[in-house]
Amino acid sequence: MSRVLGLIFVAMCGVSAVAQTAPAPPRATVPQSAWRVDMSRIANASDPDAPKAAAVLERMVRAMGGERYMEIKDIEQQGRSAGFYHGNPSGSYTEFWSFHQFPDKDRIELTNKRNVVEIISADDAWEITFQGKHRLDKDVALDFMRRREHSIENVLRVWLLQPNVALFYGGQVMVERHLADEVTIMTADNDSVTLQIDIDTGLPRRRTFYWRDPIYKDKNTDGETYDDWHYTDGFPTSFMVTRYKNGDMTRQTFLKTVTYNQGLDPEMFNPDLAAAKIH
Repeated sequence: MSRVLGLIFVAMCGVSAVAQTAPAPPRATVPQSAWRVDMSRIANASDPDAPKAAAVLERMVRAMGGERYMEIKDIEQQGRSAGFYHGNPSGSYTEFWSFHQFPDKDRIELTNKRNVVEIISADDAWEITFQGKHRLDKDVALDFMRRREHSIENVLRVWLLQPNVALFYGGQVMVERHLADEVTIMTADNDSVTLQIDIDTGLPRRRTFYWRDPIYKDKNTDGETYDDWHYTDGFPTSFMVTRYKNGDMTRQTFLKTVTYNQGLDPEMFNPDLAAAKIH
């Protein structure tokens, strides 16, 4: 079951509650927000495109909920996920419940009985079943941590506070028949994430990053697209996330419910306690 972990992680790209949701309108009314990119930290701030990229990011944050979005502490998601191989479904849906506590604690519960649990706390990753706990497969754990590091929330809340980060505006592109502004955020270590943000709604449509295989040194592309946006309690969230690797669809995730800021118990992310309960 550990292979499932690397496939159902959903980047936190919006906020909602369990109350009834309504479809997001074609053009969102973007509220005011005091959140701004700190241009004093931007290495290429004198580049004419850097302020343009910053303005696009600021509009995205406003569309996502402004300061309230940036201050989310935890998230719970329930949904189902389906894998694809060469563009074709590879099996049945996987039901899951996931819990994320910012910045780096995650718990995923699988099966209808929720008796397979995977916990990733910082760089420590475990799978717990009725047989006890054991280390997650290394490749699966690394894949999960890599995508968490490159998630939209981490880029906004961690990367943009680092010194010598750079911003690049890539112009306007089409994403699934939607016109979007393209922005790339690059760290001082040349790690980067590219976001394509809907020009009408201000919401993210696609997130992409690149990484090299540690053994074969190939350059890989990891992408996610965000669709089926709904507003709940005034906040947008994507209820359908599609993952791509090197251009091929590998996974679609459909959310049923999302709740935020419940004050999750830190003990949820303790693998020993999880193992004791499952036993």
